[in-house]
Amino acid sequence: MFKILTGFYSHSHSLIKGSAAFFLMNIGGVSLNFVFAMLAGNYFGSSVWGQFTICLTVLQLLCVFSRIGLDTLIVKLVAEEHSKSLSKVKDVYFKSATITFLSGALFTVLLLLFSNTLATSFFKNTELSSQLRIISFAIIPMNMLLLNSEALKGIKYPVFSSFFRNACVWLFAMPALFISNLIFENEYLVEIYISAVIISWLLSAIILMKQLTIFKTSREEWLNYKSIAKQGFPMMLANSLFYLMVWTDTLILGVFRTESEVGVYNIAFRISMFLTLSIVAVGGVSAPDFAILNNKNDREGLQNAIDKANKLVFWTTFPAIAGIIILATPVLTIFGKEFREGSIALILLSLGRLAAILGGRLPVLSMIGKQKIDQNIALAVFIINIILNIIFVPLWGINGAAFSTMATSVAWTIITAVYMRKAMKLNALYIPFLEKKLRV
Repeated sequence: MFKILTGFYSHSHSLIKGSAAFFLMNIGGVSLNFVFAMLAGNYFGSSVWGQFTICLTVLQLLCVFSRIGLDTLIVKLVAEEHSKSLSKVKDVYFKSATITFLSGALFTVLLLLFSNTLATSFFKNTELSSQLRIISFAIIPMNMLLLNSEALKGIKYPVFSSFFRNACVWLFAMPALFISNLIFENEYLVEIYISAVIISWLLSAIILMKQLTIFKTSREEWLNYKSIAKQGFPMMLANSLFYLMVWTDTLILGVFRTESEVGVYNIAFRISMFLTLSIVAVGGVSAPDFAILNNKNDREGLQNAIDKANKLVFWTTFPAIAGIIILATPVLTIFGKEFREGSIALILLSLGRLAAILGGRLPVLSMIGKQKIDQNIALAVFIINIILNIIFVPLWGINGAAFSTMATSVAWTIITAVYMRKAMKLNALYIPFLEKKLRV
């Protein structure tokens, strides 16, 4: 095994170096997120945290729909043109930002109008109504923040991208929560979160403008609004289905179970998301390379890039998965004794992450012009996820939600790998000691 690791390092030094800072930034973001959750859980309990989780889930889902996939599209477009024409990059960014802003404004109004109906009819909790109205004002700044983050990824600034996508909001929210708890008697989780999002958005705009030399570069007409929206829409569907799958269990738990259970499950889920950091980090660094290699029609180079990325994901994640499975209960106890109920759920979620790191989960399809295929695969596994959650959440509660997510993750990996092998003649999997047998 030592020879395998040293050999891999010698051939993938640049990828490892490029992913390391991105990965560390993700680690920092998740750590801040955990500290925020730990403080909130200990200050207010699982029920209050469950309410905040529901509001955050609604926000994130509406943001995915209102961005129309432009955050994903801009990575591809910026990566292809950044070295050629900053004028075109500036043009596509401002048009994407305009669409994102207007769409976000529409969804803000819709949530304001229907917050009471959503709280009382869907979640059966009138207390959520006011919180949903407040969280609606985070839609526009959150969308703009994520658009800026992905634009930075496209111009090869993965550390900045990861900082704004994963760490910045929690960096500002965590001390605000601590100070608020000392000064005020009531909890202000939603208000604190919105304030942190707005500050992060403004900071990301300043950094992006500097990197793109916005005020020194003229705009060159490249793509019209219709073309941008048309290319982004399939990516939006794929991404929206992905996030729906991520939060379907939370939403269904909110319908069938108590807010306390939602809070416990959310902590287990957040811990399991730690195990996806390597996929996010390596995928973030590799995505522009996938697009460039495909644009050059370099299939061998693309396969080598996929292989290196998959190996790095596996070897940086597998030890953490094993550790979380073994130490599930002690890890959950950090957030409060009542969170120990999520230990089985955490183990099941961790097994699902194991399926994900075997391959097929890097952003290859969306970067090589196969957005619609990516969308269709996401739709298929989304339907599987919905069915499983409806069946098992009422029966097993948080363990049913975790089982559904694990099974969905396995299905997603298998379907993606089979398609890429049969249709694209690319191997999307990495299983140690079986690389040669898997190679197409």
